[in-house]
Amino acid sequence: MDEKDRPKTWRDFLVQTSAQVAGGAVLAILIASLPYLVSQFSVVTTVVALGALGFGTSVVAFVFGFKRRHRLARQLMPTESVPITHDAQSPSSPFLLNLPIIGRNVEINIDLSLAMRADHEVRIGFGDLNARREALGLMSYYDALRYIPVSYSRETGKQGSFVIGVAPIDYSVFAMINDPMAPPEIRSSTLQRLLALKRISSSIRAEWKSGHVGLLGSQTCLVTSDKRILLRKRGANVLFARDRWDVSVSGFCGRDDVLGNGTQLDFSRTIEHETTREIGHVRGDPRRIQPVGLTRNLRTGAIDILAYWQIESTSMELARLLTMRPGSMNRVFDTEIKAIERYVWDSKNLIVNLGRSDISYAWTKCGVQAKDFEPQSLLCIDLTLERLMDQKKPSFLDAWEGI
Repeated sequence: MDEKDRPKTWRDFLVQTSAQVAGGAVLAILIASLPYLVSQFSVVTTVVALGALGFGTSVVAFVFGFKRRHRLARQLMPTESVPITHDAQSPSSPFLLNLPIIGRNVEINIDLSLAMRADHEVRIGFGDLNARREALGLMSYYDALRYIPVSYSRETGKQGSFVIGVAPIDYSVFAMINDPMAPPEIRSSTLQRLLALKRISSSIRAEWKSGHVGLLGSQTCLVTSDKRILLRKRGANVLFARDRWDVSVSGFCGRDDVLGNGTQLDFSRTIEHETTREIGHVRGDPRRIQPVGLTRNLRTGAIDILAYWQIESTSMELARLLTMRPGSMNRVFDTEIKAIERYVWDSKNLIVNLGRSDISYAWTKCGVQAKDFEPQSLLCIDLTLERLMDQKKPSFLDAWEGI
């Protein structure tokens, strides 16, 4: 964040006003003393003395301004580079770090000692943020417990699982860092609290230093029994990717997804719960949820488990959970039935055949393009087509990068 782009605070106003008053007083004294200086010294000497005084004042102002800008840069800008490496099986996207997951086992370990809970400052700022949202006609956030990734491993854990380390975090803390309407001074102090945590992956810490902080979430393609897929356009009430197209279901891991011992998360519970909250009760066995990858968006910090779920519901049954009118293929329709999750009430929907050419045809017919999606959503669609239909090319993610 540049100094010129940083929102002004009352401290900035006080400092700037004081400096202007002091400068005006010094200038008034110089003007009043000018006849005395001219009478005591030559005109040339007087001009040189005043010039030296002005130069000295400029130097002092520059030094203090530089120190202030440097302090802000230390707080908000990265101090080490982000290592971007790609798995041999992953697309060479400059926006995504893609780690393919082979097999169903994903081990998500919770480190309770790294919990980031809301302090008094965050609670005050969170209330102010919600008041601003409501003034704009947006829904307020609720302060649920979420989980933030602190490490992940390409190495396999016990029983051949992919290992992810996470820490609990209050959503209010996350919102203070990520929502542009949050007070900048609270954003800075909250980010410093996060950076003070120990045992964090160096690549994730580097992302945090650049202000890119992401929760552990999921992106899921629901595949119906008649081989169709639901795509949804996000509304205005969500924090990220507003008014952009998405996969069937996306959401963050929460308290309800914790296993009995309290130290592990079950991502399939996240997908099952989010499907129920965002769409309704579908007929499907959660044991058929299949992870296909873990992605980290290098632009936003979002970290998602990508998956598909072959459900037993038909596409007509799925449409009936979203609209009171007959759902039709290859046509965008509004969400008319309010699900438990209120943030998806203004979503739009599109049901298409599970096939690359069928999806492309539907997008063309409805005026949808690859650039209307986030890259991790396109990758989720690509991997679903690859696993279920053996369709690898041309990639939708490649089309997104080519725009």
